[in-house]
Amino acid sequence: MLQETLAIPKAEFLTTSRNDDVALKEGLTPPAKVLETMGVGGFSELLSDARYCLFVRRPTTHHFNWSGLLEPFSTTLWIVAVLVVCFLSTVYGTVHHIQQLRGAEKPLQFSWLHMVGVVCQQSHVESPNSVTCRLIFSVMYIMCQVLLAAYSASLVSSLTIVNEEATFNTFQDLIQDKSYMVGVTENSPEKSFFMDTSNHVMRSIYQVMLTSPDNFPDMTRDGLQRACELKFAFFAPEVHGMNLLNSVTCSLKLLPNTCIKSSLSIPLQKNSPYKTSITDKLLMMRQSGLLNRLEKNLFMTTKEEISTWTSVQMNHVLPIMTILISGTMLAVMMAALEKLVYFRKHKSDVTVSNSIHQ
Repeated sequence: MLQETLAIPKAEFLTTSRNDDVALKEGLTPPAKVLETMGVGGFSELLSDARYCLFVRRPTTHHFNWSGLLEPFSTTLWIVAVLVVCFLSTVYGTVHHIQQLRGAEKPLQFSWLHMVGVVCQQSHVESPNSVTCRLIFSVMYIMCQVLLAAYSASLVSSLTIVNEEATFNTFQDLIQDKSYMVGVTENSPEKSFFMDTSNHVMRSIYQVMLTSPDNFPDMTRDGLQRACELKFAFFAPEVHGMNLLNSVTCSLKLLPNTCIKSSLSIPLQKNSPYKTSITDKLLMMRQSGLLNRLEKNLFMTTKEEISTWTSVQMNHVLPIMTILISGTMLAVMMAALEKLVYFRKHKSDVTVSNSIHQ
């Protein structure tokens, strides 16, 4: 009965008549003059805490941006990795040159290309002979293997585990976004959070809400369904909203940073003879743990489903595929250009040789 009473969307205060002795009340407390007009002389002990939150449609698509290729590592780690590779390349080239002068190593051109091959975990036609060069190779291979394994794991995780972030997370972000409309149930406690407040952010949102009567649906379910159909953020009680998620045609997401805490208590008539009795009973229920059990059974919110993984689509790996295809095409073009230059040079040498013999 307690939960059903709270679910009534138009019952901001059930004590609307002086003939009522007690009623449930949730949301903000009205001004003293309003309480006096309604005949409310005070409130009982706190029954439970309540939260009001924004519900928006859960993002259905996930795009992997070009910046995602660099996100697995922090900027500092990228800089350190590049500097270490450059340092070891310089050390390897220097040591190899010294060993070559001693006759321990064969001549080697472009030693840095060997280091690039090590970074890419590629093998080499010839291995270094000296212990020093082999030690540098071993250190590079181990370091790059660890880095590539960590990078691959983080990259695959970013592709398969989708973090469904909304375009805004707070009311301030909502105002700056300007692409979402906001709504609340008409004649509801949550409406007072926007209407009866001195917070300029909430007042600004309320002024935008007044531009359309569709932003004030009669039922909570209608507001949640509207969030499925449009770019619409619906402000509703957390418990009631979570219990209605299965009754709408899409998957909705609660934004935790927009939640506002409130309280549930019982308004009492002025000079009510039941005040002492109700207060004593509520204190006994709280001390015995009955209120705590009622809160867990009636007001416990449903946990959101956590998306563990999702199938990787083509648009997720498009940047990676673009790099691979572009690199392959560039390699083919460079090979063709090299063959063309070699063919022309060989043809020129043959022509010069024939002219000399003639």
